[in-house]
Amino acid sequence: MKNTTIIILAALALPALLSSCVGEKNPDKTADGCMSIDASGKGEKIKLSDIIDTIEYIPLETNENCLIGRIDKVIGMGDTVAVLDDRIGRALYLFGRDGRFIRKIGQQGEGPQEYIHLFDMTYDRATDRIFLLDLGGNKILVFNSDNEFIKSIDLEDTYAHGIEYLGEEKMALYLNYGYKALEKDGRTPLLMIYDMENSRRDGLYVWHDSYMNSTMIINTRIVFDRQADGSVLFATSHIDTVYRITRDEVSPIYAIRFDKEHYKNKADYNSFVKSKRPDTVTGLERRKKNPFYYTTMCSTDDFVLLSSTVVDKNSRYIAIDKNTGHVKLSTKAGKGRRIIENDMDIFASFGEVGADSRYIYSYTDPAIFKFLTEKYINKYNKPMVEHYKNRKSEDSNPVIVAFRTKGF
Repeated sequence: MKNTTIIILAALALPALLSSCVGEKNPDKTADGCMSIDASGKGEKIKLSDIIDTIEYIPLETNENCLIGRIDKVIGMGDTVAVLDDRIGRALYLFGRDGRFIRKIGQQGEGPQEYIHLFDMTYDRATDRIFLLDLGGNKILVFNSDNEFIKSIDLEDTYAHGIEYLGEEKMALYLNYGYKALEKDGRTPLLMIYDMENSRRDGLYVWHDSYMNSTMIINTRIVFDRQADGSVLFATSHIDTVYRITRDEVSPIYAIRFDKEHYKNKADYNSFVKSKRPDTVTGLERRKKNPFYYTTMCSTDDFVLLSSTVVDKNSRYIAIDKNTGHVKLSTKAGKGRRIIENDMDIFASFGEVGADSRYIYSYTDPAIFKFLTEKYINKYNKPMVEHYKNRKSEDSNPVIVAFRTKGF
């Protein structure tokens, strides 16, 4: 399979049939050696079938032990998928690839082996360890996939909002914006490498102006992405650079260059925040002024996805081939516009919540399949139509949509 990286700066979350435009550009190298990507141009239509080979559905079993309110993250674990619901069910569930419920990992509570607010998770396949980030208890709990407790790692005064395992007991921690306790010369770090074996900080990286705090940023849900070589990519809202993390260093890998309007919007928003005027307006008004509305990142062996909605502004899609450095650019302007034409199954919403080496995961409401008419039934959703035909779907758990990817 051809190795391809895709960075998407677009709203991919709904399956509307839309068009955009594509142009091809050659990347340059910046002074620090990272690839400079020109994202200021326009392009043509990109179809879902250009990057997705097949669509599979996983109807999650529903019983009193695994009631899911919403899905915040999905990680593939071979024959198992881990499903995180951190806001309603506040639990991590393991399901088989057939949707059969296997078990919960950990439990909510205030004990030494329990979490107060489960916020993020990651998995190390080599050691079969699941790491749970407890935002309320300020710790990382470690279990194996049989739900056997291994240890608890006290983060003390380090407040993380995202985690990714780097190997050799090193963990990448996303610190979010405005971490005042670590402020230095008017700047605060967004990234920390943490030595779990010795319970110490190994390094602070990606510094940002300290006046930009977490309430002024539309927070990135998924900021880390593990690569096949063991390195991890890092990207978050309000920065135009994607970083590569190893146990030994953090370095920029992609520098995204936008159009003049983008930088004007960003400068205006920085001035707006620095003047403390955000305190005088509602959250919705702040979001409309923010040049980035939402960003998330995930990858397979074929490509990396970085997606962002920009309120009332252009959305952008960039494809970067790792082998050749070839770049494809696609843009779409206007409020509510989306950039991917879903030409495979319009009920398979492409709103990524995670990935493994072969699949990008999203989810959808099972009630959709019960009421599909013949006009909308196709080879992908037909099994789900049959599955829910004679059963109650309204109170069922969500259905995971697994997009098997391909290079292009």
